[in-house]
Amino acid sequence: DERKGFHLAVQAAKKLGLPITIVGPDSVHEEYNTKFYTIVNDCKQHIDIQLAGNVDKDELRNLLNEHHVMIHPASIETGQPCLAVLEAMASGLPVVGTMQDDIHVKGLTICTREVDVIVEKVKEVLDNYDEYSKNAREFAKERDWENIFDELEKYYYEAKELKYTKPFDMKDRLMFAYQNTSIEGKNVFELNMQKNPHLTIRGSIPGTYRVNFIDKDTNFSHYSNE
Repeated sequence: DERKGFHLAVQAAKKLGLPITIVGPDSVHEEYNTKFYTIVNDCKQHIDIQLAGNVDKDELRNLLNEHHVMIHPASIETGQPCLAVLEAMASGLPVVGTMQDDIHVKGLTICTREVDVIVEKVKEVLDNYDEYSKNAREFAKERDWENIFDELEKYYYEAKELKYTKPFDMKDRLMFAYQNTSIEGKNVFELNMQKNPHLTIRGSIPGTYRVNFIDKDTNFSHYSNE
């Protein structure tokens, strides 16, 4: 439907002069189906468009192996990246798509839901295809369930050890984590709000800081180094 952005992919393919295959069922919203097929019928006069509909896993694997780039300009998805993107990457397909979270994903080239932006990003991928394809496979491999299980297993045994060797209540655990966390590479600010408040800055990174002690109720400044 609208959130998947199939119509945007078709319009981008038309501008690129490239064939495109749409995989997935019709929308449950008839209004979008009307819009989508109007665009498809117009673009079919210029490029080859295949509508695969719903496919099983074997058919999907074959389709992915026959294609080169996945366009996925969705407005919202479950999972970042979603399963459809991971399946494409596992087949070595670079993906041009949207990302709701501010994270970097190898093999995924971020675009907006504007057709011209999608076109430019597809061109970018095609100009350096081997590298983008390699990155896509590597990312999908990192998300393989065997690797995820190994990581979860490691966390499980770490948590199991903490249960018997570290403080049990939440306050003591937070204090333990704070005291045993490496501060290398950053300054630490310690604010003491006793009778005579003071601020201690510990660390090796030089810097200049503005310090103000202000009464939030009266907005009166009790101290300022400015």
